[in-house]
Amino acid sequence: MRPRHLAVALAVVLAAAATSLAVGGVPVAAGTHAGPAPASPATASDRANATLVAAYPNPVERDDAGEFVVVRFPRATNTTGWTLTDGTTAVRLPQRTLSGTVALTAMPDVAAAKTDHPVVSIEGRLGLANGGEHLRLRTGNVTVDDARYRDAPEASVRNFRRDAWRPLGATDLDPVRTGGGPATAFVLPDAPDLTAETLRRADDRLLLAGYTLTSERVTDALLAAHDRGTTVRVLLDGAPVGGMTDRQARLLDRLSAAGIEVRVFDGPYTRYAHHHAKYAVVDDRAVVLTENFKPAGTGGMSSRGWGVTLADPAAADALADLHATDRTARAATPWPAFRAGRSF
Repeated sequence: MRPRHLAVALAVVLAAAATSLAVGGVPVAAGTHAGPAPASPATASDRANATLVAAYPNPVERDDAGEFVVVRFPRATNTTGWTLTDGTTAVRLPQRTLSGTVALTAMPDVAAAKTDHPVVSIEGRLGLANGGEHLRLRTGNVTVDDARYRDAPEASVRNFRRDAWRPLGATDLDPVRTGGGPATAFVLPDAPDLTAETLRRADDRLLLAGYTLTSERVTDALLAAHDRGTTVRVLLDGAPVGGMTDRQARLLDRLSAAGIEVRVFDGPYTRYAHHHAKYAVVDDRAVVLTENFKPAGTGGMSSRGWGVTLADPAAADALADLHATDRTARAATPWPAFRAGRSF
């Protein structure tokens, strides 16, 4: 047979195979199934209509209470007959229509405190293994999407598309661009007074975020602002390298006793290894530093560093939003609770 005739013959055979399938000698139309049909057979559009986004397999809570798997449904999808399986056990998705990005969990009351996504309850418990899983989202006998993870760190979420672990509650903030404003750049130890002087000007709000706070001058500026009726809040690291000093504990005691809100990052829900920021929001001004709020740093006693003050309401508001996001995190512990039973 000539090559051209052979190609035509193969095309005819393939076309015939695509339109009918022989099962036991009886033609069966393509797209149907020999035997029982699944509850909700998947189509090509189904496979593109749901994506495994993330998993939270290793909560801090006992028995890993609050595990969840995040799934994205780009369009409204009836999940009757859908399952989520790790190859050993399977849980059924609810018999209703889901849309958008949702967190599937067997313990919605616990999981709701750990994710911003709408929580959807599922029947049974998947039991995500901390050592790793191969998850499959299925409708009938068709896998719509699958994803893997290994060695789940405690209190971390696996983002499957980024192929990375992120601490629970980690922020994902976009850069903020503003029109700018008058700015003053300074170096340390050459300009040791500028930080405290800027803090003393606060009238409406004074939000300080740092790694450590051992400066008497900065502490006095915070107390004076509070006495004037200014809203004053302080956010610090609860476990700085070398431990918290007695000097810092004493200064934080003074602030807290005066009624100033002081919070420190502490405990298993801490989403970053260190709160290493050094900035302050003073009304509509932002102060950003490289040095800690201590005599050797902002006090200019020994450390080389720099800082900038920027009179820009948009920039100040952006930092204020960051401060609010961090101070309301689960790990941001009020100073009196952190202080109880500790010695420094």
